[in-house]
Amino acid sequence: AISHEGGDLLAWTSTDRGVSWTGPATLNTAPKSAREGLHAMAASGERVAVAWLDLRNTGTELWGALSKNGGASWEPDARIYQSPDGSICQCCAPSLAFGARGELAAMWRNALGGARDLYSALSRDGGQTFGPAEKLGAGTWKLNACPMDGGSMTFAPAGNRLAVWRRERTIFASEASAPEKQLTVNAAQPVVAYAGRTRLILWEASGGLMLQRGSEAPVRFAENAAAASIASGPEAAVIVWEASVNGAKTILIDRVR
Repeated sequence: AISHEGGDLLAWTSTDRGVSWTGPATLNTAPKSAREGLHAMAASGERVAVAWLDLRNTGTELWGALSKNGGASWEPDARIYQSPDGSICQCCAPSLAFGARGELAAMWRNALGGARDLYSALSRDGGQTFGPAEKLGAGTWKLNACPMDGGSMTFAPAGNRLAVWRRERTIFASEASAPEKQLTVNAAQPVVAYAGRTRLILWEASGGLMLQRGSEAPVRFAENAAAASIASGPEAAVIVWEASVNGAKTILIDRVR
């Protein structure tokens, strides 16, 4: 969680299923550099990785920290990516995902040459180092603003990286370096996960949430809903989202197969 008062990214750890907690540990070594408040976390076994938008230098950069013991201790933070134009997109949340072979992928919205396109980088040593940044998709989005929409990324059971993301008002899906595929138009904020071997993608459209299960036609998942988050599971995915219930902002949860 981000401390808005201190501007730091803090981590707590529980070893008894949430009965008690230790911490917090401060993940950013430069004070107040995580104050933008946008971060991502992924875990694989005892390895936990966190990435965030960092403001310690001129312009916004992508930094990360790694724990090899389930959050009991953290290695010093390190920069994952710095834009040659001086800043990545300032208000789009990054994504992290571990693969079955221990690889770790990061995704963020860049700011290069006046374009706000999604980029990703792959670590083959569990987050110690990352390879070069690769642009997602053949098209580009020229925009002198931040769309506040960073997309989402996961690994398929077969091992392929899968990303869903927005360019203008169109939602795309792309696997590794393969050409992107258009999913829908007039939509925003896509998220992706797997329920077993079934791919689930949600996005915001017309004041609610749409859900696509595998290659089936999208269906209406929730009305008056937004800001979905999703996590993969061996049998079902867990989805949480914001909704208006009796006029009150409410957090809802569901398990979807």
